[in-house]
Amino acid sequence: MLNWITTLGISLNRDDVLHTNTFRQSCAWKQVGLDHKSDRLRMLSADKAKLGTLLAAIGRGWYRNNFALTGGYRCRGISGASGSGKKKHQGLTKQATFTTMSAQQFEMNPSASLVDAALAQNLFSLPSKTVLLTNDDGVDSVLIKELAKRLLSLGLDIVVVAPEKDQSACGQKLNMKTPLRLLQHEDISLEDRRAKVFSVDGTPSDCVIAAVEPNTGILHKLGKTASFVVSGINLGPNLGSDILYSGTFAAARQAGIYGIPALATSLASYEKPDEQTISNVLEATEKLVSLVVPSIPNPLPNQNREKLEFLLHHSVDVEPESDDDAYRLLADGFWHGDLVLNLNVPKAWNKSFKTCRLGAVFYRNVLNISSSKENELGTHVVIGGGQILPVMGIANSDVDAVESGSASISTISCWPESHPFQVSARAMKYSMTSSDLGIPGWLIALSYKAKESVEK
Repeated sequence: MLNWITTLGISLNRDDVLHTNTFRQSCAWKQVGLDHKSDRLRMLSADKAKLGTLLAAIGRGWYRNNFALTGGYRCRGISGASGSGKKKHQGLTKQATFTTMSAQQFEMNPSASLVDAALAQNLFSLPSKTVLLTNDDGVDSVLIKELAKRLLSLGLDIVVVAPEKDQSACGQKLNMKTPLRLLQHEDISLEDRRAKVFSVDGTPSDCVIAAVEPNTGILHKLGKTASFVVSGINLGPNLGSDILYSGTFAAARQAGIYGIPALATSLASYEKPDEQTISNVLEATEKLVSLVVPSIPNPLPNQNREKLEFLLHHSVDVEPESDDDAYRLLADGFWHGDLVLNLNVPKAWNKSFKTCRLGAVFYRNVLNISSSKENELGTHVVIGGGQILPVMGIANSDVDAVESGSASISTISCWPESHPFQVSARAMKYSMTSSDLGIPGWLIALSYKAKESVEK
């Protein structure tokens, strides 16, 4: 079993932690599943919630700083490292500020990233948030079941409401004034954590409405409120104009209409995924969820669009004076559901991310018509398949990113062009600003805003 602490890129001597009074007094080794006889801290369980218990026991001040600021890099000799930007703190070495950390100061750890650190820094806050999962491939999809387990392992409260059967390419379709069958299925379990599972005989957008509608929805009846919606993991790409047809993206957009932040996530391959492919797309999705969820306000600023008001991030006249100003506007738009994240992970993912705009994909020879002697015009029409024609060479496009082996992350408006609630175009320019990790800069800024708010 992988050492999850090492996966974060941090190696701690047992003696460095044992001297901390907070740890000795508030937490027994066995309670958090640690082997106290080992020279290194070693997780005996993959349950990351146990790691949260450990970190809280060590002391929030140290664990947030150390994990957040050194995550993604393996410090050379962390117990006694020296160099620019580092200082001793409670017997441990930590990075003084994020801005002084660079790849030149540390040896890159390919099994870790800053996203992992962001997960650790806010892990103790995750269990209070409910995440709704849906998709367009149907409730029996292996990918949604595995994603539910992966997010349960983070300590999140998970509820699945998905279509009863495959609804791929249904777009934003709603079944109006039509009775739709609602079924409860066996819970998805991971150790002592459980996710309730429901299906609706309708579209992904039907499922979101059935789940989040105030006063009558499934979550209301369960006594829960969604802080975040994840639609997917879809089998097949949702790149470029695919989002116009995609039931996966439509469900995320439907969540945004209700004022709930949302992510659409897709495996950019039509082939049946093997174990490694499933592991890759789960890892990429988990990292993005882990980065985003801790930053989401609880309660949301405008759950269910109770306040129909025009905000600063909607103004066409707003002019960000800096990256930070733009990032605040983008974050506000995301928290209000006016922006939706779209993630596409290639089959052979190289573990990198890229900040992208939508690319262009076209399809040819997609129509087949069967005919008979009685009806030469045809008796049946079949749409699908055909030739896929991606337009390559568009700067920073999601199509090019996936082709190169990277996972694409796009920030997309929930609203059509010229809608009064779309985020200012002047702020949206900054959604293409990438961090060194390839993840949009505004998302990285969000994780540190979350850290600051917890520390206050």
